Amino acid sequence: MTERVASAEDLELFDHMWEDSPDLLAVASFEGYLVRVNPSFERVLGWSPDTWAQHPFVDFIHPDDVERTLATWTEAKATGETVIAFENRYRCYDGSYKWLQWNGVVVAELGRTFNVAREITSAKLHETLERATLNIRAVLDTVGDAVITYDTHGTIVGFNRAAEELYGYSERDMMGQDVRSLVPPAHREDYETILHDIVREQAIHPVGPSPYRHAHEYEGLLRSGDTIAVEATVGFTPGPDPLFTAVIRDIRERREAEERVEQSLFQLVDSLVTAVETRDPHTAGHQRRVAEITTAICEELGLDPQRAQGVHLAALIHDLGKLYVPAEILSRPGSLTESEWGMVKYHPIAGADIVARVEFDWPVRHVVRGHHERLDGSGYPDGLAGDEIDLETRIVTVADVLEAMTAHRPYRPGRPVQSAIEELTRGRGRLYDPDVVDATIRLLHGTARSEARAHFPPIPSHT
Repeated sequence: MTERVASAEDLELFDHMWEDSPDLLAVASFEGYLVRVNPSFERVLGWSPDTWAQHPFVDFIHPDDVERTLATWTEAKATGETVIAFENRYRCYDGSYKWLQWNGVVVAELGRTFNVAREITSAKLHETLERATLNIRAVLDTVGDAVITYDTHGTIVGFNRAAEELYGYSERDMMGQDVRSLVPPAHREDYETILHDIVREQAIHPVGPSPYRHAHEYEGLLRSGDTIAVEATVGFTPGPDPLFTAVIRDIRERREAEERVEQSLFQLVDSLVTAVETRDPHTAGHQRRVAEITTAICEELGLDPQRAQGVHLAALIHDLGKLYVPAEILSRPGSLTESEWGMVKYHPIAGADIVARVEFDWPVRHVVRGHHERLDGSGYPDGLAGDEIDLETRIVTVADVLEAMTAHRPYRPGRPVQSAIEELTRGRGRLYDPDVVDATIRLLHGTARSEARAHFPPIPSHT
């Protein structure tokens, strides 16, 4: 057999292939230099062709890839392997790195390797993202809380194992479904408002991938059709494909525990109210009626239900300090001496001291101590004025005055409603909060909102 000698046409064809190939073609010497590269090297990596002959190729390899690349290279030379294949990252002219996949032929007698490289940066990125996604999914499936990810249209793109267990749907069921299907119809508008608020906050404070998170409680809708109390912390990640991530926790047990604590608290408060009424029979029922009036005022003012509940509770025990006033003074129908009156005026302080021993979620102590304060500073025990008196105290103050004026006492008749309106009007803005007075007068006239009127107790119409 005779060897074929390359013709001029063959060499010309090779040169065209070398110049026009989209892949990176290189001849490397055993000394570690790329002695010849094709134009694709400059197109992909940015270096001029003469650069490669001036520096060892390891100068361009990512530091983390050097050892592995040299091991492959050295092993091939030592064992006489004729084919090598590996991947590494090469530094570009702009300082960035690109992944290259190499295939080479070793020609030991020439001391050269002939190599073909293809850029695989995008594929590597995709591979990394896939691996990261799998890792994240594995982590999310170990989390005890439900985690649901969805886009700005509400389309679910992630549904972890805890979410499956909580809602009764499989991930396959929910992928591509609307997240609002997990919220009862009556609450969906509120849920959308929360999401819009999150996006708005993100636009105002666009710092970091997810700077704003919103925690809220609502009713979740299960596959069975049942609803449960859940707490969701929703974060927003902006970008080309913005996403919401909701971490959802079943709070049924917590709600039940809170209700038991709340029930015990109100039972304790009721016992204290009864104790005060026993000591002061002439004003029996006063605190309860004041509490009812405050609830109606809070509703008319539009206070948050939680805050209104605190005002109601404070009103129930606003006269708690009368436990420290001798019963004979409380029950005496006639006028009191100066020293006796001083003891009665001490009851807000005594009540506040009692309440201070209990940890409330509301400013109950302030109300108990301050319900006899007046806006102009003429009240007692501290002579507070203006903004020194919180809204809860101002509400209880007006309710207390109204009930005291209109209620019948053994030693004097109750005043007519019109007289009470005139008294409140005279003190409006001077003694009493104007908004609270206005709300109370609307209740007395029957022009308040129906929800508020439903809570307002009957006021005796004395003539």
